[in-house]
Amino acid sequence: IGPEAFISCQGMRSLTIPDSVTKINVETFTGCSNLKEIIIDEDNSIYSSSENNNCIIEKATSKKIFTIG
Repeated sequence: IGPEAFISCQGMRSLTIPDSVTKINVETFTGCSNLKEIIIDEDNSIYSSSENNNCIIEKATSKKIFTIG
């Protein structure tokens, strides 16, 4: 998902990332202030989410690339 693809998308409240997504730019969801939940398909080999579904984590590095709030 490219940089700024959803920048300041105020209507987005929930986000589901399928297993087919292999690249998410760090700035993709900047300004999505109404986003409350991130769900990542458990079969996604690149990314995961925290237990409370509030961030995107790159599995290989354990680096948070996006956090709600």
